[in-house]
Amino acid sequence: MDADATAVSSTPKEPRLAHRPNYFLAIPITHPVILRWVSDIQDAICERDPHLKDFSISLHKLHITLCTMHLDSEEEISKATSLFKSLEEEVSSLLSPVTKLQFQSLDQFPHSTRVLFAPPENSPVLMKLSKMFTKQLEGGDINLAGTREKYIPHMSILKGVPIRPELYKDFSDTFIGVQAINAICLCSMSDPAGDDGFYHCLARLEIHS
Repeated sequence: MDADATAVSSTPKEPRLAHRPNYFLAIPITHPVILRWVSDIQDAICERDPHLKDFSISLHKLHITLCTMHLDSEEEISKATSLFKSLEEEVSSLLSPVTKLQFQSLDQFPHSTRVLFAPPENSPVLMKLSKMFTKQLEGGDINLAGTREKYIPHMSILKGVPIRPELYKDFSDTFIGVQAINAICLCSMSDPAGDDGFYHCLARLEIHS
């Protein structure tokens, strides 16, 4: 996003901007084994097609998105943050005992070759999480811009240009690693990254399992 999403504009916004997400809920992916495998996969693909290097997702920003939204003002940001935090106990209960996500393949969306991702195998719990948050936010009149009706959990590895299947076929069934869900973050798409390199996080739910 080019505009500062946290500032209220003094001029009327173009209608189309309201349909662009500028905040999202994400599960950070931080396990060292996953980071190492993703780095190896990115390096191998970019060695075969060097121009894809600019489209590799930063290892610091690996995540699974639960939903996206458009927040127009400080008031909307505050409301979304409160709604998000209000689910902490319910989310921790859903994810107890420790919920782990296993990544063991690479895939692309049926309608687009512009994203290469690793789908987590434990999808049902992610479906429930996404539905829980979207229902809560929608009930609070939050604009869920960019959130698709059919939720497809995924960890993006490369994104932005068509990626030919032959570039990653050697890794199609590679075991990438296991990530415990220990946090969920409300993130900004436009604000500078945090000190850890991850997206700017407005609020964070620590999962107590």
